[in-house]
Amino acid sequence: MKYITIIVILICSFIRASVVDLTIYLPNNYVVNGSVDYTSYLQKGIDDNKQVIMPNFPILINYKGLNINSNQIITFSSKSKLIMKPNDKTNYAILNIENVRNVIIENAVLEGDLKKHLDNKGEWGMGISILNSDNVEIYNSNIKETWGDGIYLGESKKKKQFQNTNTNIEIIGGNISNCNRNGISIITGKNITIKDIYIADMQSKLPKTGIDIEPNSKTNVVQNITLKNITLNNNLNGISVLLANLLNEDIKVSIGNILIDSLKDEYSRYYGVLISNEKPNMNLLKEFQGYIKIINPTFYKINSKSIFIKNNAYNPKILIKGIKTLNQSKTDILLKLQSLLKENKKIEVE
Repeated sequence: MKYITIIVILICSFIRASVVDLTIYLPNNYVVNGSVDYTSYLQKGIDDNKQVIMPNFPILINYKGLNINSNQIITFSSKSKLIMKPNDKTNYAILNIENVRNVIIENAVLEGDLKKHLDNKGEWGMGISILNSDNVEIYNSNIKETWGDGIYLGESKKKKQFQNTNTNIEIIGGNISNCNRNGISIITGKNITIKDIYIADMQSKLPKTGIDIEPNSKTNVVQNITLKNITLNNNLNGISVLLANLLNEDIKVSIGNILIDSLKDEYSRYYGVLISNEKPNMNLLKEFQGYIKIINPTFYKINSKSIFIKNNAYNPKILIKGIKTLNQSKTDILLKLQSLLKENKKIEVE
């Protein structure tokens, strides 16, 4: 046992020694107030090293952002921050995670250019963009004022190196606030876990949603999504599940389980949870396979409906269990669902 302990200590010491502070890549006489663009310097440090720590002060980043590589760990220090330089681009990402595997981002602090953007076109400036990547872990991020979404899980337009979707993604802890469009968008992904995160004030461009699960086409994948202990405040919609674009004339599409567990939604200006999967002129036999489960949600002062399910034949099975409200009774919500319960046997309320 004594020798095992010594080996563990040596390994840990080696790992600590291999962590590189990116400050050493900055030019001489660098500034520490976030007023100078050091994107290329940081990118060089990221490309040279597998495990890095961001400088312990704000850094200005241009619209190209920072590209993260496979098998990489990026850690932000207590005063680290990446600030997007004002630009006129419709698309950007402060951190680009594209066609890579095995990435960990810790304690990221990212600030977009929403208040200083140089044009009014587009809505795709992201804090973190994850495209066709596998095994990505995002811990305790603090993201605000991006031109698009705080975090975007989408499809790469480049040649797919590993797969056609995102797989095994964990987003745990942190805050996302006052972004131009959504807090988190899930366009394509399998085995996605998002938990213990606070999302507020999505209020500029539609859909203005805390977490929006909305694929673009039937080539996307949405399967086995877990949203747990999510707190939402002052968004147009809290969580949207809009899967119609996945419907396929040829096959039945399985979503596995989409689980919304212990959601807390306050002051949504429209719906706390919106589910609508309507697609006209489609063969009804091609409905979704799988379950959407909404377990133990709490709603407070939702302006319209706490849960709104558009009644159509394409929805997967839906389970709603343990509703709590602070501005209306559970009975009121159940009454709003009565027509759905009569017309659609796939919806269960407990």
